[in-house]
Amino acid sequence: MERWKEAKIESIHSIPWIQTVPVIVENKESGYKAIINPETKDTISIVTNAYQPIQHHDVYDTVSQLKDYTINTASIYRHGRIMMIELSERSPIKQELLPGDYFENRIRIFNSYDGTKALSVQAYGLRLICKNGMIAPVSIHSFHKVHAFQNIKLEDIEKNVEFAKEFWMESRELIRAATKTEINVAEVMEKFNFLPKKYTKIVLENLNVKETVYDTWNELTRVVTHEMQSKISTNNLIDTQREVNKIFKLVKVVE
Repeated sequence: MERWKEAKIESIHSIPWIQTVPVIVENKESGYKAIINPETKDTISIVTNAYQPIQHHDVYDTVSQLKDYTINTASIYRHGRIMMIELSERSPIKQELLPGDYFENRIRIFNSYDGTKALSVQAYGLRLICKNGMIAPVSIHSFHKVHAFQNIKLEDIEKNVEFAKEFWMESRELIRAATKTEINVAEVMEKFNFLPKKYTKIVLENLNVKETVYDTWNELTRVVTHEMQSKISTNNLIDTQREVNKIFKLVKVVE
């Protein structure tokens, strides 16, 4: 894998190993270490000595052995610092998001060498009626379970993957409220600045002046999945999906 390019992971053998070396400044240890690719000698990241990275290779190996899931896609991006693995259930179950509106569970697993995501799990889903990819909206709010996903241990991956599916159960009340909350779409798009202007225009053209938060979210996720995904990096895609979910801030959260 080239250091400066995003790379799809075709097999575990294509994932570079890393090692750490102390950062020396004027012949003194700095309290920092460099994470490097020992083959190319490229520096991937600089972290404190307290930071203990987990090898992308080991995460991929653990995830590939989960008996109820299969790897849908995996990639390394941000100059090798972050790996994302998207899982599908081997026997997918159609879940009801709202009456008559279904989705399939997907799970994203992140690992980083720069501390931004650590080893963590994200509840993701594929809406069946339109094949839109979406992050569980409840995860943007301060539910006590959200933070249990951060900095998990390698041996806890399977437990946290199962735990992630609960986010959709907790999201349903928020999503139902979103179907009853009407907004002025143009005003909201200007306030939140979810998307670049080109894609904002598409959203505005496809929606009425006033729509529900839910219908607006569906159009936003459609644009991200079907208009943008092939044109932007994985890093930008995930950031944009998170931005889109900010629309749920317009809905009162019922805890």
